[in-house]
Amino acid sequence: MADKKLLIDTNILVYANTPSSPLCQTARNKLLALAPAYHSFWISRQSIREYMVVMTNLMKIAGKIDHKALLADVNNFLSTYEITDEIPPVTSNLVELVMNHELVGKKIHDANLVANMLAFDIDSILTNNVDDFQPFSHLISIRPLI
Repeated sequence: MADKKLLIDTNILVYANTPSSPLCQTARNKLLALAPAYHSFWISRQSIREYMVVMTNLMKIAGKIDHKALLADVNNFLSTYEITDEIPPVTSNLVELVMNHELVGKKIHDANLVANMLAFDIDSILTNNVDDFQPFSHLISIRPLI
């Protein structure tokens, strides 16, 4: 148990950091509940990019983009979570996953998270998009938000 690692999917980061989201408290509570079971929480650089895209889109809809708040969130992530990098084994894993599962389009984003997990020996992913990761359930453990 001491070496167990959990990757946090982008949707969890968004929910946990968006007080107006109906899933905000659920995401926060789930992270707190899972903390004792995992040695470390991880995010990918891909998730940082995706988070910034989603949050600026939400801010745009709300009428004001607050880059300082966004940067504060990102800095918080960088100091709170372990970060996976796009190292060569990630690319090798991704190519293998794409070929073995004949993936196309946006499914490759999910496969890239799995490729990161494999390269960094991360056991599980916390996500609200369980179906997106089912093709990889023989390789990783999927922890649903709900």
